[in-house]
Amino acid sequence: MQYSFVAAGALLLATVAPPNPTATTRATTAAPPPSSPTSSTSTRPSRSPRPSGSTSKETPSPPPVPRADPDQAAAVVVPTPSPSSSEAAPVAPPAPATTTIQVASVTPPAPVAPVVPTTPAAPVVNTPAAVNTPVSVAPPVASSAPATGSSNGECSSGSPCSGDITFYEAGLGACGETTDGSTDKVVALPHEFMGTQSNGNPFCGKTVTINYKGATVQATVVDKCMGCVGRDLDLSNAAFDGLGISESVGRTQADWYFN
Repeated sequence: MQYSFVAAGALLLATVAPPNPTATTRATTAAPPPSSPTSSTSTRPSRSPRPSGSTSKETPSPPPVPRADPDQAAAVVVPTPSPSSSEAAPVAPPAPATTTIQVASVTPPAPVAPVVPTTPAAPVVNTPAAVNTPVSVAPPVASSAPATGSSNGECSSGSPCSGDITFYEAGLGACGETTDGSTDKVVALPHEFMGTQSNGNPFCGKTVTINYKGATVQATVVDKCMGCVGRDLDLSNAAFDGLGISESVGRTQADWYFN
């Protein structure tokens, strides 16, 4: 009976267990050998096993080794990256720089009062005043002298005129004549005495007699003396030398009159 239970257990295991797996390259963990089948609950005393070599004894098959189904691929575990403190947090873009422009307050200029145009003054026309010809007044002399430079004035032999006499280099005179003062005895009358007229002046061509300390010389009027005043005369070199006066003297006094 004991053999029948053992054989039945082995047969049951062989029926339930799958066929022995073929060897694969995967490493599997061998399961521990199954424990001996539990003996029957019979209270009958167990008999000693039959001696080995008996053909009626069946060796129980080893328990099936669990293996992975080749058709089912092992689930790939994808590691989920956990946030690490060492990873740099995304940096927010910097805020655009703001430029502050301070504008100084400008005080508006005070309003300017409008300029009221004034009526322009009438232009002043300057009318040139009439030019009066200066009339020379002869200084008082011993004899009466003409008060003006007119041609009918007197500087006669009875009342000669007196004044300073000088000399000059004669040439082209105010009367329009050219003379040689080194040889020609000519004389220039004061410009105030002759007046403003030059060519055709009534005194041009007249002769005068000059008396200096007893020496006399006659000279012809051909020019005006611009530096002479009163009744001064300006003589040519020949007339001045004819009075016996050295030219080094330069200036002296003499009496003279019209011929």
